[in-house]
Amino acid sequence: MNNSISDPMMQDILEQPELLSRGIREYRQDLTSGFIRLVTGQSFDRILFCGSGSVATAAWVLKYTARKFMNAETGMLYSGLMLHHSDFRFPFELTKEKLLLVCPGETGYTKAPVELARLAAAQNIPSVCTVRSVKSPLGQTCTLAISKYSGQERARPSTKGYTTGLLILTLCFVDGGLAQNRISVEEASAFNQVLDCLPESCDRILSGAQFWYDRCRNVLLSASCFRFVGYGANYGTAMEGALKFEEAHKHLSKAYELEEFLHGPMGAITKGDVIFFLFGEEGEEYRRMEEVISALEGITCNCIALGPLPENRKGNLDFYFPISTSPQLNPIELILPLQYAAAAMARDLGLDTATASHPELRAQLKPSLDS
Repeated sequence: MNNSISDPMMQDILEQPELLSRGIREYRQDLTSGFIRLVTGQSFDRILFCGSGSVATAAWVLKYTARKFMNAETGMLYSGLMLHHSDFRFPFELTKEKLLLVCPGETGYTKAPVELARLAAAQNIPSVCTVRSVKSPLGQTCTLAISKYSGQERARPSTKGYTTGLLILTLCFVDGGLAQNRISVEEASAFNQVLDCLPESCDRILSGAQFWYDRCRNVLLSASCFRFVGYGANYGTAMEGALKFEEAHKHLSKAYELEEFLHGPMGAITKGDVIFFLFGEEGEEYRRMEEVISALEGITCNCIALGPLPENRKGNLDFYFPISTSPQLNPIELILPLQYAAAAMARDLGLDTATASHPELRAQLKPSLDS
């Protein structure tokens, strides 16, 4: 693809296939060796994920990945909820299992994860984070800090940091699970074969996203709000897509889990509303998604399906593309067209994605230690 485009958010987005390739083919051993050492000889019964913003959406996706490859109970809470309203405030509730805290961080300066890592350390609970700098407060507090290799984002919304963060921890869980004999050599080998195709798959998706956006451009630019529907791990992808839309072009955006969408939110749909439906792995939920989108098209003509679509789909706004057979990898692929659309809309609306909105509020409220 042509990487010469000057838009900062789009530059970050278009770098992702190459970055994913480097993570898989060059950096894997360096990225996962510390995690393997941490889990070798230990049996974690429970893995808890924390985060806010894109970190929280990544945590939602990764809890499924950890459950698959680490064979452990997993959970996710927003950092503030975990800090003030979870069992972390009541240590006697944590003695029944071997616990690992994971924060798929970005800058490493957000307050709540740092405080959670400190609480974990005080209770002898190991913690793992991904951060741009291991010298950040979170990096210095966690038992293991894995440095992201994606570099500084040019734009304020996280894109390449999000996908490389997903990849790094996925590799850790696969290699850690193999080291603990929680998955077999055959299972790891089968996953790695699919993994090797991921960068090329992402490059094809981003190449097609330009033509898809051109078809949808007028509909998207004229909409006042957006809804995103996903299932399983890709409910996290739906949340991340909604977040990118709000961060990039400031339009109200909301994400829903597939079945939850039918309980109240569906009743608010009116003619002309834009709804994205994320088709992930096949199965019962895939078929249910097909049923839901077909029904909603009787109300709004702006239902947009993304991913490996059913054979009978013929929507002009749809974007068909094959995805990995691994449910642990397809969230990386499915977020790409939503990132692309968010950046392209911001560009077409004349918005600057490299400049923070309302910096005076961040200075006043101080959500991060560097505020």
